Amino acid sequence: MEKMSMGQENQPETGKVQSGNKKLGMATSTIWATWLTVLWLIGVAVIVYLRRGDIPTLQLNAIGDFLAGTVSPLALLWLVAGYVRQGYELRQNTDALYLQQKALLLQHEELANQVAETRKLAHHSEQQAAASLAMVEFNITEKRDKEISVINAVQPLFDYKIFFINETVCNLIVHNKGNPASNIVFDCEGFVARLTVGSAMAKDRKVNFNHTRLTAEANVEDLLIRVNYLDIYEAPRLQIYRVIAGNTHLIESREGELKTN
Repeated sequence: MEKMSMGQENQPETGKVQSGNKKLGMATSTIWATWLTVLWLIGVAVIVYLRRGDIPTLQLNAIGDFLAGTVSPLALLWLVAGYVRQGYELRQNTDALYLQQKALLLQHEELANQVAETRKLAHHSEQQAAASLAMVEFNITEKRDKEISVINAVQPLFDYKIFFINETVCNLIVHNKGNPASNIVFDCEGFVARLTVGSAMAKDRKVNFNHTRLTAEANVEDLLIRVNYLDIYEAPRLQIYRVIAGNTHLIESREGELKTN
């Protein structure tokens, strides 16, 4: 950038020097033409003075030839001087256009650099915004996970034992290994009816459902049981268990709506 600035500072000085030289050249050509004109007119005046006695006897065509011979060299002289002056002016205009084009190119390059810098700043701002958004989302997710962990920590945890009397009747023993719950409704896809526990079911309490009827389509080796209840904060919750070959698996725990018979 410093080199560019030094170049830009030197360019006007160079242009001024060149412009001064061209103006000096134009002035010089005009001065020489003026001096030659003056000398030529002095010479003509001297000739006229020396031949003043012959002038009255000259015919008109001779006077015309004399005037033409006097003026023609001056016309040629000033034609050449004007041509030289016009050449200097054309070169001056050409140089001015060149300097203007060079200044426009430098300005275009500067604008291109500014655009590139602006794009870099915009990209950096986008990266910062994306990082901030990711941090906010992470904090929200972490907070939600902590809240879910706190909520799940106070939920009941049921274990099921099934003893079959025959193909359509069984005894179900439910053991609460977690926190207390109330208004519990067990809804099994293989049971004929829902099973309810009206009173609170404390931790380590067991409830027996004897002679529970099963449907003909019940898969006794893989039962899906949905449990709706109120937790210790009296919030409605839903848990979904799968009992496979006598082993209980909790597959989902979330907010729910309390069901009744």
